[in-house]
Amino acid sequence: MNEKSDISRNEIISSAKSVLDKEIQALEKARDLIDDEFIKAVEMVLESRGRFIISGIGKSGIVGRKIAATLASTGTPAYFLHPAEGFHGDLGLILQNDIVMLISHSGETEEIINLLPSLKKIGVKLISITRTSDCLIARKCDISLVTGTTGEADPMNIVPTSSSTATMALGDALSVALLIKRGFKEGDFALFHPGGALGKRLLLSVSDLSFEGDENPVVSVDSKFEDAQYILMKKHLGAVNIIDSKGMLVGIITDGDVRRLLEKNKSSTINEILQLPVVDVMTKAPKSINREALAIEALSFMQKHLISQLPLVDDDGKSVGLVRLLDLTRAGLRK
Repeated sequence: MNEKSDISRNEIISSAKSVLDKEIQALEKARDLIDDEFIKAVEMVLESRGRFIISGIGKSGIVGRKIAATLASTGTPAYFLHPAEGFHGDLGLILQNDIVMLISHSGETEEIINLLPSLKKIGVKLISITRTSDCLIARKCDISLVTGTTGEADPMNIVPTSSSTATMALGDALSVALLIKRGFKEGDFALFHPGGALGKRLLLSVSDLSFEGDENPVVSVDSKFEDAQYILMKKHLGAVNIIDSKGMLVGIITDGDVRRLLEKNKSSTINEILQLPVVDVMTKAPKSINREALAIEALSFMQKHLISQLPLVDDDGKSVGLVRLLDLTRAGLRK
Protein backbone atom coordinates (compact mmCIF):
# COMPACT_ATOMS: atom_id res chain seq x y z
CA MET A 1 0.00 0.00 0.00
CA ASN A 2 1.13 3.56 -0.68
CA GLU A 3 1.99 5.88 2.17
CA LYS A 4 -0.80 8.10 3.43
CA SER A 5 -1.00 11.35 1.54
CA ASP A 6 -0.74 14.62 3.38
CA ILE A 7 -4.14 16.24 2.84
CA SER A 8 -5.58 19.31 4.44
CA ARG A 9 -8.69 19.73 6.55
CA ASN A 10 -10.51 21.48 3.69
CA GLU A 11 -9.66 18.64 1.33
CA ILE A 12 -11.12 16.10 3.75
CA ILE A 13 -14.33 18.08 4.11
CA SER A 14 -14.53 18.59 0.36
CA SER A 15 -14.05 14.87 -0.22
CA ALA A 16 -16.80 13.98 2.26
CA LYS A 17 -19.22 16.42 0.67
CA SER A 18 -18.39 15.07 -2.76
CA VAL A 19 -19.29 11.55 -1.66
CA LEU A 20 -22.60 12.69 -0.24
CA ASP A 21 -23.35 14.73 -3.36
CA LYS A 22 -22.75 11.71 -5.57
CA GLU A 23 -24.89 9.48 -3.38
CA ILE A 24 -27.68 12.07 -3.35
CA GLN A 25 -27.53 12.12 -7.14
CA ALA A 26 -27.77 8.32 -7.16
CA LEU A 27 -30.84 8.47 -4.92
CA GLU A 28 -32.48 11.06 -7.14
CA LYS A 29 -31.88 8.90 -10.19
CA ALA A 30 -33.31 5.83 -8.46
CA ARG A 31 -36.33 7.89 -7.42
CA ASP A 32 -36.95 9.08 -10.97
CA LEU A 33 -36.83 5.49 -12.27
CA ILE A 34 -39.65 4.23 -10.03
CA ASP A 35 -42.47 3.20 -12.34
CA ASP A 36 -45.18 0.58 -12.84
CA GLU A 37 -42.69 -2.20 -12.14
CA PHE A 38 -42.49 -0.95 -8.56
CA ILE A 39 -46.29 -1.02 -8.30
CA LYS A 40 -46.31 -4.59 -9.63
CA ALA A 41 -43.73 -5.59 -7.05
CA VAL A 42 -45.84 -4.17 -4.22
CA GLU A 43 -48.96 -5.88 -5.51
CA MET A 44 -47.14 -9.19 -5.98
CA VAL A 45 -45.90 -9.19 -2.39
CA LEU A 46 -49.28 -8.18 -0.99
CA GLU A 47 -51.03 -10.97 -2.90
CA SER A 48 -48.44 -13.60 -2.00
CA ARG A 49 -49.27 -16.33 0.49
CA GLY A 50 -45.61 -17.24 0.87
CA ARG A 51 -42.54 -15.59 2.23
CA PHE A 52 -40.30 -12.91 0.76
CA ILE A 53 -36.77 -14.26 0.30
CA ILE A 54 -33.89 -11.97 -0.58
CA SER A 55 -30.54 -13.04 -1.96
CA GLY A 56 -27.35 -11.24 -2.87
CA ILE A 57 -23.60 -11.55 -2.38
CA GLY A 58 -20.90 -9.15 -1.24
CA LYS A 59 -22.17 -5.65 -0.53
CA SER A 60 -25.44 -6.57 -2.25
CA GLY A 61 -25.80 -9.35 0.30
CA ILE A 62 -25.24 -6.97 3.20
CA VAL A 63 -27.85 -4.62 1.76
CA GLY A 64 -30.16 -7.59 1.18
CA ARG A 65 -29.93 -8.60 4.83
CA LYS A 66 -30.90 -5.11 5.86
CA ILE A 67 -33.86 -5.03 3.46
CA ALA A 68 -35.05 -8.41 4.72
CA ALA A 69 -34.81 -7.21 8.32
CA THR A 70 -36.78 -4.05 7.52
CA LEU A 71 -39.48 -6.02 5.73
CA ALA A 72 -39.79 -8.55 8.55
CA SER A 73 -40.08 -5.82 11.17
CA THR A 74 -42.84 -4.04 9.26
CA GLY A 75 -45.25 -6.88 8.62
CA THR A 76 -43.82 -8.65 5.55
CA PRO A 77 -42.41 -12.11 6.41
CA ALA A 78 -38.94 -12.05 4.89
CA TYR A 79 -35.53 -13.60 5.34
CA PHE A 80 -32.14 -13.51 3.66
CA LEU A 81 -30.65 -16.46 1.76
CA HIS A 82 -26.96 -16.45 0.89
CA PRO A 83 -26.64 -17.56 -2.75
CA ALA A 84 -23.74 -19.92 -2.02
CA GLU A 85 -25.71 -21.66 0.72
CA GLY A 86 -28.72 -21.76 -1.56
CA PHE A 87 -26.65 -23.35 -4.31
CA HIS A 88 -25.48 -26.02 -1.86
CA GLY A 89 -28.80 -27.16 -0.46
CA ASP A 90 -30.67 -24.29 1.17
CA LEU A 91 -32.88 -23.81 -1.90
CA GLY A 92 -34.86 -26.63 -0.31
CA LEU A 93 -36.21 -24.00 2.08
CA ILE A 94 -37.94 -22.18 -0.78
CA LEU A 95 -41.53 -23.08 -1.63
CA GLN A 96 -43.54 -22.42 -4.75
CA ASN A 97 -45.64 -19.69 -3.13
CA ASP A 98 -42.57 -17.70 -2.09
CA ILE A 99 -41.20 -14.62 -3.80
CA VAL A 100 -37.45 -14.31 -4.30
CA MET A 101 -35.77 -10.97 -4.80
CA LEU A 102 -32.30 -11.12 -6.35
CA ILE A 103 -29.93 -8.20 -5.78
CA SER A 104 -27.01 -7.61 -8.13
CA HIS A 105 -25.67 -4.21 -9.14
CA SER A 106 -24.20 -5.50 -12.39
CA GLY A 107 -27.04 -7.89 -13.05
CA GLU A 108 -24.47 -10.48 -14.09
CA THR A 109 -23.34 -11.89 -10.74
CA GLU A 110 -22.37 -15.53 -11.30
CA GLU A 111 -23.54 -16.80 -7.91
CA ILE A 112 -27.00 -15.31 -8.50
CA ILE A 113 -27.21 -16.54 -12.08
CA ASN A 114 -26.43 -20.08 -10.87
CA LEU A 115 -29.60 -20.01 -8.75
CA LEU A 116 -31.94 -19.08 -11.59
CA PRO A 117 -32.50 -22.55 -13.17
CA SER A 118 -33.49 -24.07 -9.82
CA LEU A 119 -35.66 -21.10 -8.85
CA LYS A 120 -37.45 -21.37 -12.18
CA LYS A 121 -38.10 -25.07 -11.61
CA ILE A 122 -39.45 -24.43 -8.10
CA GLY A 123 -41.86 -21.95 -9.69
CA VAL A 124 -41.34 -18.94 -7.44
CA LYS A 125 -41.99 -15.37 -8.55
CA LEU A 126 -38.79 -13.42 -9.10
CA ILE A 127 -37.99 -9.74 -8.51
CA SER A 128 -34.60 -8.21 -9.26
CA ILE A 129 -32.83 -5.06 -8.16
CA THR A 130 -30.07 -4.20 -10.62
CA ARG A 131 -28.40 -1.17 -12.13
CA THR A 132 -30.29 -1.55 -15.39
CA SER A 133 -33.03 -3.75 -16.79
CA ASP A 134 -30.75 -4.63 -19.71
CA CYS A 135 -28.92 -7.45 -17.93
CA LEU A 136 -29.30 -11.22 -17.63
CA ILE A 137 -30.72 -11.33 -14.10
CA ALA A 138 -33.31 -8.61 -14.75
CA ARG A 139 -34.43 -10.28 -17.99
CA LYS A 140 -34.93 -13.61 -16.20
CA CYS A 141 -37.09 -12.10 -13.44
CA ASP A 142 -40.82 -11.40 -13.48
CA ILE A 143 -40.31 -7.86 -12.18
CA SER A 144 -37.25 -5.67 -12.64
CA LEU A 145 -36.48 -2.80 -10.26
CA VAL A 146 -33.56 -0.62 -11.30
CA THR A 147 -31.40 1.90 -9.48
CA GLY A 148 -29.86 3.46 -12.59
CA THR A 149 -26.57 3.99 -10.73
CA THR A 150 -23.78 4.63 -13.25
CA GLY A 151 -20.94 5.63 -10.98
CA GLU A 152 -19.69 5.14 -7.45
CA ALA A 153 -18.74 7.88 -5.00
CA ASP A 154 -15.05 7.02 -4.63
CA PRO A 155 -12.36 8.57 -6.88
CA MET A 156 -11.61 5.20 -8.49
CA ASN A 157 -15.28 4.46 -9.18
CA ILE A 158 -14.95 0.90 -7.92
CA VAL A 159 -16.13 0.84 -4.27
CA PRO A 160 -19.85 -0.01 -3.80
CA THR A 161 -21.08 3.29 -2.37
CA SER A 162 -23.64 5.08 -4.50
CA SER A 163 -24.94 1.77 -5.84
CA SER A 164 -25.39 0.17 -2.41
CA THR A 165 -27.01 3.34 -1.05
CA ALA A 166 -29.49 3.46 -3.94
CA THR A 167 -30.26 -0.26 -3.59
CA MET A 168 -30.90 0.06 0.14
CA ALA A 169 -33.09 3.10 -0.39
CA LEU A 170 -35.10 1.25 -3.02
CA GLY A 171 -35.57 -1.59 -0.53
CA ASP A 172 -36.72 0.95 2.06
CA ALA A 173 -39.18 2.40 -0.44
CA LEU A 174 -40.61 -1.05 -1.07
CA SER A 175 -40.85 -1.79 2.66
CA VAL A 176 -42.63 1.49 3.41
CA ALA A 177 -45.03 1.09 0.49
CA LEU A 178 -45.97 -2.37 1.81
CA LEU A 179 -46.23 -0.99 5.34
CA ILE A 180 -48.70 1.66 4.18
CA LYS A 181 -50.76 -0.76 2.12
CA ARG A 182 -50.97 -3.21 5.03
CA GLY A 183 -52.17 -0.46 7.39
CA PHE A 184 -49.20 -1.13 9.66
CA LYS A 185 -49.36 0.95 12.86
CA GLU A 186 -47.08 1.91 15.74
CA GLY A 187 -48.51 -0.85 17.88
CA ASP A 188 -47.68 -3.44 15.20
CA PHE A 189 -44.12 -2.16 15.00
CA ALA A 190 -43.80 -2.31 18.77
CA LEU A 191 -45.05 -5.92 18.74
CA PHE A 192 -42.10 -6.89 16.55
CA HIS A 193 -39.69 -4.73 18.60
CA PRO A 194 -40.56 -5.49 22.23
CA GLY A 195 -36.99 -4.76 23.30
CA GLY A 196 -36.76 -1.44 21.49
CA ALA A 197 -37.63 1.97 22.87
CA LEU A 198 -40.94 2.13 21.02
CA GLY A 199 -41.82 -1.43 22.02
CA LYS A 200 -41.23 -0.64 25.66
CA ARG A 201 -43.30 2.53 25.45
CA LEU A 202 -46.27 0.84 23.76
CA LEU A 203 -46.20 -2.68 25.17
CA LEU A 204 -44.62 -2.70 28.62
CA SER A 205 -47.26 -2.59 31.34
CA VAL A 206 -46.52 -1.23 34.77
CA SER A 207 -47.52 -4.64 36.17
CA ASP A 208 -44.62 -6.19 34.21
CA LEU A 209 -42.19 -4.36 36.51
CA SER A 210 -44.15 -4.25 39.76
CA PHE A 211 -44.10 -6.18 42.99
CA GLU A 212 -47.43 -7.95 43.39
CA GLY A 213 -48.98 -10.90 45.22
CA ASP A 214 -46.73 -12.05 48.07
CA GLU A 215 -44.24 -9.35 47.06
CA ASN A 216 -46.75 -6.55 47.60
CA PRO A 217 -45.62 -4.73 50.78
CA VAL A 218 -48.82 -4.21 52.77
CA VAL A 219 -49.93 -3.72 56.34
CA SER A 220 -53.33 -3.02 57.83
CA VAL A 221 -54.36 0.49 58.71
CA ASP A 222 -55.05 -0.85 62.25
CA SER A 223 -51.40 -1.87 62.70
CA LYS A 224 -48.65 -0.25 64.71
CA PHE A 225 -45.74 1.50 63.05
CA GLU A 226 -43.45 -1.37 64.10
CA ASP A 227 -45.39 -3.65 61.71
CA ALA A 228 -44.83 -1.25 58.84
CA GLN A 229 -41.15 -0.91 59.75
CA TYR A 230 -40.81 -4.70 59.72
CA ILE A 231 -42.23 -4.88 56.18
CA LEU A 232 -39.96 -2.03 55.08
CA MET A 233 -36.92 -3.92 56.31
CA LYS A 234 -38.10 -7.31 55.01
CA LYS A 235 -39.15 -6.27 51.49
CA HIS A 236 -36.46 -3.62 50.85
CA LEU A 237 -38.74 -1.74 48.44
CA GLY A 238 -38.65 1.62 50.15
CA ALA A 239 -42.38 1.79 50.86
CA VAL A 240 -45.33 0.00 52.44
CA ASN A 241 -48.90 0.12 51.19
CA ILE A 242 -51.48 0.68 53.90
CA ILE A 243 -54.85 -1.03 53.35
CA ASP A 244 -58.19 -1.18 55.15
CA SER A 245 -60.18 -4.30 56.01
CA LYS A 246 -61.44 -4.55 52.41
CA GLY A 247 -57.99 -4.30 50.89
CA MET A 248 -58.51 -0.74 49.70
CA LEU A 249 -55.42 1.44 49.47
CA VAL A 250 -55.71 4.15 52.12
CA GLY A 251 -52.12 5.23 52.71
CA ILE A 252 -48.41 4.69 52.18
CA ILE A 253 -45.30 4.86 54.34
CA THR A 254 -41.98 5.41 52.59
CA ASP A 255 -38.39 5.49 53.79
CA GLY A 256 -38.68 9.26 53.54
CA ASP A 257 -41.67 9.23 55.87
CA VAL A 258 -39.64 7.24 58.40
CA ARG A 259 -36.77 9.74 58.30
CA ARG A 260 -39.17 12.63 58.79
CA LEU A 261 -40.88 10.75 61.65
CA LEU A 262 -37.58 10.23 63.48
CA GLU A 263 -36.61 13.87 62.92
CA LYS A 264 -39.96 15.02 64.32
CA ASN A 265 -39.79 12.76 67.39
CA LYS A 266 -36.21 13.23 68.55
CA SER A 267 -37.30 13.33 72.19
CA SER A 268 -39.22 10.02 71.95
CA THR A 269 -37.72 6.60 72.51
CA ILE A 270 -37.51 4.10 69.67
CA ASN A 271 -40.09 1.92 71.41
CA GLU A 272 -42.49 4.85 71.68
CA ILE A 273 -42.11 5.55 67.97
CA LEU A 274 -42.61 1.91 67.05
CA GLN A 275 -45.87 1.84 69.00
CA LEU A 276 -47.36 4.75 67.08
CA PRO A 277 -50.47 3.84 65.08
CA VAL A 278 -49.80 3.45 61.35
CA VAL A 279 -52.58 5.92 60.64
CA ASP A 280 -50.58 8.62 62.44
CA VAL A 281 -47.50 8.01 60.32
CA MET A 282 -48.77 7.24 56.83
CA THR A 283 -49.42 9.61 53.97
CA LYS A 284 -53.15 9.41 53.46
CA ALA A 285 -54.87 9.05 50.08
CA PRO A 286 -51.56 8.46 48.28
CA LYS A 287 -51.07 8.83 44.57
CA SER A 288 -51.52 5.52 42.76
CA ILE A 289 -51.89 4.03 39.29
CA ASN A 290 -53.91 1.19 37.79
CA ARG A 291 -51.88 -1.97 37.31
CA GLU A 292 -52.98 -2.12 33.64
CA ALA A 293 -51.43 1.26 32.84
CA LEU A 294 -48.40 1.46 30.59
CA ALA A 295 -45.06 1.58 32.33
CA ILE A 296 -44.18 4.77 30.48
CA GLU A 297 -47.27 6.40 32.01
CA ALA A 298 -46.09 5.42 35.47
CA LEU A 299 -42.63 6.81 34.73
CA SER A 300 -44.04 10.15 33.57
CA PHE A 301 -46.37 10.32 36.59
CA MET A 302 -43.60 9.58 39.08
CA GLN A 303 -41.18 12.05 37.53
CA LYS A 304 -43.86 14.73 37.49
CA HIS A 305 -44.67 14.27 41.19
CA LEU A 306 -41.08 13.53 42.27
CA ILE A 307 -41.87 10.17 43.87
CA SER A 308 -39.80 7.00 43.87
CA GLN A 309 -42.47 4.43 44.77
CA LEU A 310 -45.98 4.23 43.37
CA PRO A 311 -48.78 1.96 44.63
CA LEU A 312 -50.69 -0.11 42.09
CA VAL A 313 -54.44 -0.58 42.40
CA ASP A 314 -57.08 -2.52 40.51
CA ASP A 315 -60.26 -1.07 39.02
CA ASP A 316 -61.89 -1.10 42.46
CA GLY A 317 -59.06 0.78 44.15
CA LYS A 318 -57.70 -2.24 45.99
CA SER A 319 -53.97 -2.43 46.61
CA VAL A 320 -52.34 -4.98 44.28
CA GLY A 321 -48.70 -3.97 44.22
CA LEU A 322 -45.94 -1.39 44.13
CA VAL A 323 -43.67 -0.15 41.37
CA ARG A 324 -40.39 1.70 41.83
CA LEU A 325 -38.88 4.42 39.70
CA LEU A 326 -35.61 2.50 39.87
CA ASP A 327 -37.10 -0.51 38.07
CA LEU A 328 -38.74 1.64 35.39
CA THR A 329 -35.45 3.32 34.52
CA ARG A 330 -33.55 0.03 34.69
CA ALA A 331 -35.95 -1.30 32.05
CA GLY A 332 -34.66 1.36 29.69
CA LEU A 333 -37.75 3.57 29.76
CA ARG A 334 -37.28 7.23 28.96
CA LYS A 335 -39.81 10.03 28.68
